[in-house]
Amino acid sequence: HQWLPDQIRLEGLGFSKDTIAVLKKKGHRVTFRETQGRAMAIFIDPETGRFSGGADARSPNRAAAGY
Repeated sequence: HQWLPDQIRLEGLGFSKDTIAVLKKKGHRVTFRETQGRAMAIFIDPETGRFSGGADARSPNRAAAGY
C-alpha cells in the first residue's frame, strides 16, 4: 500500500477479479503497474543445516540452484 498517493498498486497478474472487487468495496483505490521485481529465497534449517531454495515463478528460468 502506498500512502502518497493513497493507493494500492498491484502487478497485473496474480490477483483475482474478486480480490480486486473486495479491495475496492473496502474503499481502496486500486491501480496497476508493471512487475516490481523478483523474490528469491534461501532457507537454512537450524537443526539440520540443510539448505532449501525458492525462486520467483515470474523469473524466466524459475529455478533454485546451488551446491
